[in-house]
Amino acid sequence: MDSLTTLAYLKPTTSEKLQRLRIFYQDVYIGKNEATVNVQNIDNIVGDTLTPKTARRLLALLVSVVGDGAESTNVRAKLTAVAKTALELLVFFIHNDEEFRLAVEKWEASNLIRELKLSAHARDDDPAHRALARQAAQQLVDTFPKLASWIDVDHGDLAPTPDGDGDADSDAVELRRSRPPLRQSARVSREEKLPPEGLYYDTDVSMLTELFNTNLDTGLTEAALPARFLRYGENKLPEPPPASPWKMLGKQLTDFMVLTLLVVAALSFGLQDYIEGVVLVLVVVANVSIGFVQEFKAERALQALKSLGVLTATVLRAGVQMDIEARLLVPGDVVLLEEGDAVPADLRLFEAVNLDVIEAVLTGEAVPVTKSVAAIRKPGLTVGDRHNMAFMTTAVARGRGKGIVVSTGLKTEIGQISQALTKPVQRKTLLQRRLDKLGKILVAISIILCVFCVGIVFLWTWKQTGSITGEDVLEIVKVGISLAVSVIPEGLVAVTTVTMAASVQRMAASNAVVRELPAVETVGSLTTICSDKTGTLTEGKMTAQELFAGGRFYTFAGGGIEPTGAITVSPDNKPVPVSDGAGSPGESLPGPFAAAILACSLCNNSTIALDAETKRWVSTGDPTEVALTVAAHKAKMSKASLGGYKFIGEIPFDSDRKRMVVVVEAPEDGGKVAIPHSEGEGGYRAVVLAKGAPEAVISICNRRLTKKGGIKALTDKGIEKLEQHNASMALKGMRVLALAYSLLDPARTAQLQAFEESKRAGTADLADVQLSTTAAGPAGPRKKKAENPLEATEHDLVLVALVGLIDPPRAAVKDAVANCKNAGIRVCMITGDHPRTAFAIAVQLGIIGPDDEHQVAKGYELDSLGTGQLSGLEPFPSVFARVSPANKLKIVSALQLRGEIVAMTGDGVNDAPAIKNSDVGIAMGRTATDLTKEAADIILTDDNFTTIVSAVKEGRRTYDNIRKFVMYLLACNSAEIYTMLVASIAGLPIPFTPVMILWANLIADIPPALALGVDPHQSDILDRKPRNPKTGIFTRRILFMLIFYGLSMASITIGLYCIALFAEGYDDDVPEEERHHPDRVTHAKTLAFVALTSIQLFHSFSARWSKTVFRRDIFNNHWLVGSYLLSMGLLVFGDYVPGLNTILNQQPLTGVDWGKIIACLAIHLLFVETYKWVYRRTGRQTRKKSSLLFYDDA
Repeated sequence: MDSLTTLAYLKPTTSEKLQRLRIFYQDVYIGKNEATVNVQNIDNIVGDTLTPKTARRLLALLVSVVGDGAESTNVRAKLTAVAKTALELLVFFIHNDEEFRLAVEKWEASNLIRELKLSAHARDDDPAHRALARQAAQQLVDTFPKLASWIDVDHGDLAPTPDGDGDADSDAVELRRSRPPLRQSARVSREEKLPPEGLYYDTDVSMLTELFNTNLDTGLTEAALPARFLRYGENKLPEPPPASPWKMLGKQLTDFMVLTLLVVAALSFGLQDYIEGVVLVLVVVANVSIGFVQEFKAERALQALKSLGVLTATVLRAGVQMDIEARLLVPGDVVLLEEGDAVPADLRLFEAVNLDVIEAVLTGEAVPVTKSVAAIRKPGLTVGDRHNMAFMTTAVARGRGKGIVVSTGLKTEIGQISQALTKPVQRKTLLQRRLDKLGKILVAISIILCVFCVGIVFLWTWKQTGSITGEDVLEIVKVGISLAVSVIPEGLVAVTTVTMAASVQRMAASNAVVRELPAVETVGSLTTICSDKTGTLTEGKMTAQELFAGGRFYTFAGGGIEPTGAITVSPDNKPVPVSDGAGSPGESLPGPFAAAILACSLCNNSTIALDAETKRWVSTGDPTEVALTVAAHKAKMSKASLGGYKFIGEIPFDSDRKRMVVVVEAPEDGGKVAIPHSEGEGGYRAVVLAKGAPEAVISICNRRLTKKGGIKALTDKGIEKLEQHNASMALKGMRVLALAYSLLDPARTAQLQAFEESKRAGTADLADVQLSTTAAGPAGPRKKKAENPLEATEHDLVLVALVGLIDPPRAAVKDAVANCKNAGIRVCMITGDHPRTAFAIAVQLGIIGPDDEHQVAKGYELDSLGTGQLSGLEPFPSVFARVSPANKLKIVSALQLRGEIVAMTGDGVNDAPAIKNSDVGIAMGRTATDLTKEAADIILTDDNFTTIVSAVKEGRRTYDNIRKFVMYLLACNSAEIYTMLVASIAGLPIPFTPVMILWANLIADIPPALALGVDPHQSDILDRKPRNPKTGIFTRRILFMLIFYGLSMASITIGLYCIALFAEGYDDDVPEEERHHPDRVTHAKTLAFVALTSIQLFHSFSARWSKTVFRRDIFNNHWLVGSYLLSMGLLVFGDYVPGLNTILNQQPLTGVDWGKIIACLAIHLLFVETYKWVYRRTGRQTRKKSSLLFYDDA
């Protein structure tokens, strides 16, 4: 880095300052290590304050040098001179510059302390530098209280030595005494200086209350609010910018080809060719209207989807609990959360009672996150791992909590994502870029041909007449305009738009709503699909999949919350007989399985029900409990079918205990499920049911159920086997829970009932309650004094089962992934879930193989890589786990850097930035947030990954058809150019007038091109590689084919034209003046025009394939057959209808003339089929190359 660049970090004011800083920078970047900066005179070096930008850059440099120059050992540290100088500069700038202090405040505390390595500086051999390090630590704590907990924990040896301490070095003490006092601006009172919004998951709550000057019991005072409103602003998210109809219209009108057609139309009007000008204007109007209407309708459909912010919040202010508008929240407010609430801002929690929060809007994962309150001292945590934070727009699934507002509005996690979405991303699709390039080439060709041919005609006219009149000039210019019209296919833009609009309708019928027309073609160009896992590749709902009980594995079929699907048992996968409604629930089930399902059903607070209006199943409660309830319904053991069980008490699940326990009492008849019991327990009716993490449930069990329903002691060997089964289920990506039960004797049951009744009445005294546990078992009877009498029941339970829950893959996704691979499209799975779960799902779907665990990348690994480094990884990872929104955006950018055409799918706001910046953004219509839909190009109304494969097929069909009619149009128009060019050079009468060319373009270009635009897709459309993004709209071989077709049509037409002019009826007795009679020339022009137009229309069938036209499905495009008949009818109509043929400068043709035209068609067909045969033969050789990656290469 040169001196000018390095000095750009600062705003120098004096030559001494420049020189001193130059020494430091040179030592950093050149490594001379000769810096000598006198801290005593540092005031003379830097006089002015820094700008925010330069302050941030200088801080980054100083922190890097301070840390990199320290090699810490257990005793002393080895420090470079540059590192020592950098620490001195760091201390000085904290003392003297407000912008620098603000830059320090914005750094994450854990990262700052980790990178500074102050402990190493505190162990330096130089006592003065040791004192400086201690002073730096103290100064950081004094100036930035949020750092106190980190320095106390990780750098306890940095506390400054008190003045006068006998162990202190005298030089160090003197150096500390000589330091200038911290400038007053750095010690602003908290009433005057408020802390920055940010991440405070690493800060103790006590420190946080001091930082924000708030009170956990009473909240903020009214007097504190005005300054905070002024400092932080309103707590609201940015709304998506409104879609302006004028901008939409302007975007359509500024298309290059549209502008070109408008210029040609203006020239036509200038030359008084009004018919031609009007037609061109109509073509432009049609194209602009179709594109505008499509985009306007898509935007209007999304106008109702622009509300994401939370409306109200419950807060404590001046000790009073109140509900306020969420936009009025400020940092420091104390917010109360209850089940069902939406979190109104980013909160640092200080109270969490069984608090579970669904963070799918940020992480994409549907499983609720259990919250805690302790500070987390781990740097660089992703959103899903910040368990002491609650984030704006997430939802409380259960429990309650309190938190301090630490970020509002744009500073929240959701706000930063929303802000990124408001930045416009200007990009053109492959087809747009290719057509733009083609349009520019055609315009250049038209200008060159105009100049060339006008010059040739000018010279021939001068040679024949010896002078040029104004009428001659006008006629010559008209010839030039005719050539321009021939080169530029007027129907290209309109037909392209209509073709894509038709594809939009077909895709909408297949559950893919396209917001912008160009996305139709781009989706067919995809080389990589990055898909969110939850809800896209999977069902998005937890499902009980496996249950291990009594030594056997039971498998539940079906997914979602609809309670349908068979239950099978290993090893033969035989169906488990469930109740048909005639008998009691569970009586036909194996004993261990029935006991496990009883726990699933009754140790559960969720419900599912069939909605009478929608006829769809709906659920309430925690997703994990809903999955267990569905499993119970599948086994015909729902709460309703069991009936008669009386609820006694419950110990809810919490993050410390990791289990839930309920006590229920069976009806007097013993209930409808026979529960296995030990000797002496036959008459017991009360049942203790437990579920939770395997280690938490096993810890309270001393018995287990056997295969035949007996009860045995739970030994260490049995626990080891259970742990093996637990591990095998976890490797499949399942969340594993353990289920257990025990029976209570009538005496303890009565005690519990009495206590629960007194608790409900408010008269219970926990201190006087003592229950004895007398359940039989190896441990024998025991006594326990409990705060909650229910806790006395958490002993000597019988372990029943392990149940594995998973968000299962969608039924057809595996086949869709296989189709993508077959089509040469890479599928990358991106998720915030655990790497092990991500790997298991990816293997099940066929994204990677069982031995490809190395292809799973973690979010923290991506944080350490730049976009360029990530793009260079080989092989590129196919699965990304524990990712953040920034990681997703980096993945998309890295793939694009590799030259990939990338689609990003998702539904959460965390997906939105990556969706917006991908080549094709795809949102889930049912579950996607409004911001995600706003960012997307395509919305899937069925939220199904398989719909993307259908969209790829439609996109490839669209591109194929566009290329077909573009080839057809250019071949036909090039034939007109070749014909007129040869005639001009040969001095022949120009065969086509401008009106003829316009008529040909109307009847021979647009109808067949429109029909080719809806051509059925080829059978192998998903069996070939994606198109090469680096190639143009035509490959070299296809370009040669196009030129050949045009030359074939032109040569046949020129031959027929010359025959009509010079051979027919000519002999030596015919006077010279009759040979060039106007009627004879008009007849020759008419014959040439009709012949060329007939060949063009006939060629539309050959343009469908590179294969032979002699196929059984030659007429399966009924639109093409109809357009051919229509165009031929118009051609004949224009030739024979009096008046119209005069306008078109034509004469009626004879039967002999039509015979000649038919012969011309046969000759052209022979030429085309011969060329196709050669093309296919050479193409087969090309496709044998192992390096063939894209089908365009062939």
